[in-house]
Amino acid sequence: MRAGLAPAQNRWPVFHRQRGRSVAPLPGGGTLGGVEPLLHRAADLRAAGYGDDDIRRLLRSGVLTPVRRGAYVEQAPDDRDVCHALLLRAALAELGRGAVASHVSAAVLHGLPTWGLPLERAHVTFDRRTGGRVDDRLHVHTAPLHADDVVMVDGAAVTSWPRTVVDILDTPRLGGGIRHGAEILGSYLDDHHPATLVEYGDRLGNRTVFKRLGYLVEALEQDHAELVAACRERVSAGRLIIS
Repeated sequence: MRAGLAPAQNRWPVFHRQRGRSVAPLPGGGTLGGVEPLLHRAADLRAAGYGDDDIRRLLRSGVLTPVRRGAYVEQAPDDRDVCHALLLRAALAELGRGAVASHVSAAVLHGLPTWGLPLERAHVTFDRRTGGRVDDRLHVHTAPLHADDVVMVDGAAVTSWPRTVVDILDTPRLGGGIRHGAEILGSYLDDHHPATLVEYGDRLGNRTVFKRLGYLVEALEQDHAELVAACRERVSAGRLIIS
């Protein structure tokens, strides 16, 4: 059996994450440092001549580390964001066309604050009404996706920044709670016009999002009176109460 791994073919594009570390060579010509380590899918390894026994032997010896079923890396990174991006890439490759990185996975790829976020599961959304599911490493959401809800990040489909903020406000437990939702919202408002959030909230049609959005804007002491007023207009009786 060969000592090193040949580079796997037809992998999804790498999500580039600058980390300021020196690049160290890995078996088979992989690198770790300025970009994520190589992700090897079982199908690619088999195509390169590795049988199932070879793959099991590489796993037992520690040469390969599983990321998710049928996807491995040669050296597991210490960085939580990089680990999550690898998990997400493996999930996207498995799920195929139509899967869009969303929620905390989109936050990672957009470079939003991720301290304290639950990154154990990759989150993706499909533009359909049914078929959602959850397992230990993947949460599949189903929801309408408009054309401008989706952007490309290094070749992968990802919910846009405002859609990601609204999704996390819609289900804060998936984004680490209200505190982390406030950090992500604050980062967005530093560089973007708040009116976009109102538009995306209207699409979702959930008044609770506007309760949370208005409350957090005031709690953050952001000077966005028009945004708070827009939230009040969309809450029953014009009252803004965090539930």
